[in-house]
Amino acid sequence: MKRHTLFTRHSGIGLVEVMVAGAVFAVGILGIVKLQGQLMQSSSDSNARALATQLAQEVLDDLNRVGTSTVTFAGIANNSGGSIAADTSNSNGQTVAGNVDFQRTWVVTSQYYSDITPADGKIDPTPYTAAQLTAAGKTIPTSPDVKSVDVTVTWLDQSERGSTTTEQVTLSGMISSITPQTAAALSGGTSGSGVGSAASPKVSYSASSVASVVAVHVGDVSGTYRETLTPTVDAGNQRTTFKSYTYGSDNTLKREEEFETVACTCTFSGTGSGYLPAYSTWDSYESTYKDVFIDSAVTKPIGSNAAHGGSDDFCDACCKDHHDAGSSAVDSSNVKYCDPANGVVDRCYDPFRGGDYDASGRHKHYSTAGVAVTSGNYIESCRFKRVDGYWRVYQDWHMVKFTSFPLSLLDNSSNEALYEDYIRDVIDQHLSEGKVSGETLSSPPSAPSLLSESSTVEVYVDDSDIVQKTARGVFLDHINSTHLTQVLAEKSTSQDYFIDVPFYEFDVTQLSTWSSGDTTKVIVGAGDGSTSLGHGAHAVTIPGGGLYGVATTAGSTVSISAAIRKSNSALAALSTPDGIDFDAAALNPDNLHFSATEAACVDPGCSSTTTTSSSTSSSTTTSSTTTSSSTTSSSTSTSTTTTTSTTASRTVTVTLALDSSYMDANDYSDMTVTATYSSTVVSCSQPAKSGSSVLSSCTLPVGSSGTVDFRGPKKTSGLCSLTPSGVFGSGAAVTLTINSSTCL
Repeated sequence: MKRHTLFTRHSGIGLVEVMVAGAVFAVGILGIVKLQGQLMQSSSDSNARALATQLAQEVLDDLNRVGTSTVTFAGIANNSGGSIAADTSNSNGQTVAGNVDFQRTWVVTSQYYSDITPADGKIDPTPYTAAQLTAAGKTIPTSPDVKSVDVTVTWLDQSERGSTTTEQVTLSGMISSITPQTAAALSGGTSGSGVGSAASPKVSYSASSVASVVAVHVGDVSGTYRETLTPTVDAGNQRTTFKSYTYGSDNTLKREEEFETVACTCTFSGTGSGYLPAYSTWDSYESTYKDVFIDSAVTKPIGSNAAHGGSDDFCDACCKDHHDAGSSAVDSSNVKYCDPANGVVDRCYDPFRGGDYDASGRHKHYSTAGVAVTSGNYIESCRFKRVDGYWRVYQDWHMVKFTSFPLSLLDNSSNEALYEDYIRDVIDQHLSEGKVSGETLSSPPSAPSLLSESSTVEVYVDDSDIVQKTARGVFLDHINSTHLTQVLAEKSTSQDYFIDVPFYEFDVTQLSTWSSGDTTKVIVGAGDGSTSLGHGAHAVTIPGGGLYGVATTAGSTVSISAAIRKSNSALAALSTPDGIDFDAAALNPDNLHFSATEAACVDPGCSSTTTTSSSTSSSTTTSSTTTSSSTTSSSTSTSTTTTTSTTASRTVTVTLALDSSYMDANDYSDMTVTATYSSTVVSCSQPAKSGSSVLSSCTLPVGSSGTVDFRGPKKTSGLCSLTPSGVFGSGAAVTLTINSSTCL
């Protein structure tokens, strides 16, 4: 019998399988756990990076508030300039966000707009650094146009393994020198857009408090003023910069105009592509004048900057463009740009030249020797103005009135109002006579008496309180026939028309050439303020137009003169003989010049008709300055009388010097000295011996008049005579000397 063995099959999971499955599961779980940790770490990194980006953006936003009370463009620098403080550590707890301590710093780089690539006479859209300008042979401007800001935020990142790494975020931005307020003004109501647009944003302007700045009333109905700030003169680069503001009585800015005038050495570069001048014309939509620049070059003679190694954008453009197109050149409407021979000057660079044009209708150019040239080097001066935010070569300056007078006259509001009215009279007469292209007035208005050149300024010997004169220029731009017609129509209907006339009045003291008829009596400071006297503690620096008395004029006067050219050369700080754009035989505004002369006397010894520099009346003050000596038969008194109408707030010391050789101790110890002025009696100090003199002094207000008396015993009978060598108003010590032995 066969035996069969029965095998029973069992199914299920073995231990080994379980262990393998467990291992796989554990690995999976570990992976998930690690992934979760990485996700959390990544989330933390992303959060820190987002916070860092936000912190960097805060700095850029803060610095972009330039023009506010807390941020100025000049103040923006590395780690400074705004209301947010830089944080130079990521472990000091200063800048903490999301439980992360951040470090926040920034680097500022000044940049400048220039014409480098390509050199086509147009300002490139991308600014350059100072190093790039230097490498291209360009002069670095005084102030940057924009500033690039790189804000870096760093923090410490902690990994899951415990290691620490430094992470960072950098954001970059550009800050413009043109403030949002200025940009808003430029876009709706200032230069290039006109005054009075109902949609214009309101921009505030605070009137200047500088004594030399005069606000001219240009709108009686609207209560509008125009003031032009005193030019900043850079004699080294022969250029001036300044701004003019037209604003309402509510301090709302209506027009802002910015100018720069330069002097350049150029060379002719044949015929090429150049631009016509920017100019003003009537805007019928805005009902005022606007600035126009045609951004389309024409073929004409051009020049280039001949100042090797000293090139700058302004002279590059000046040399290249300051050439007229010529009488045969016409625009797309077949209208000539500049044909002076036929009275077409609206788009000439210098509409005021008269006959100083060549046969092709282009204004002439001159060498430093004053000779008209058509090749090689020549001297040029150009007026620039910002038009729609860009510097453009503008039609030339033209001065229509020049005068000078003591600056202190403007301290009085009545005097300033008289001068302001005179400015308006001058402009009004040019409009009425239609002489807005350089012509001389047939009937010039009379100047107020305070500006009379027949007056005399009183100065003092060795007085630290220098009498400051101011030279004033009134400039009127060319006005085309359409513009003039509109202005005269406004005048005829009693509208505010001065507001629509492009004229500017400002201080040109630093730009004038000053001279004294007798420097042994009166020294006048040079325009650049470089005149100095003495040395050490006794050094005196006389500002331009400042009068300093050296010695008494003894009743006579010294002629003080100021002179200035009438066109661009005046404002480019050019001087004769080099650098003046004129020919002595040609009558152009750079050859012609204005001059103003006024007499000065030096106390003691001014004449009986003296106009004091500190006059506060609304017209020229004529004062009587006399000095007299009187004697008395009284045995105990003698007096000297001095009288002057000079006014000032300071005081001077009057010293009585007595010759001690005629005195003994009892004589001068028993004496008394008093000063009497305006019914006021002042006791002077008890006489005391000093060297060979016996001195007594007292302090009196400048401008006081009266007597100085001494009283004491006499040695012999007879009269005492006091000879004064000064008067109360002289500003220096006044010495009265007894010169006779019979006095004591």
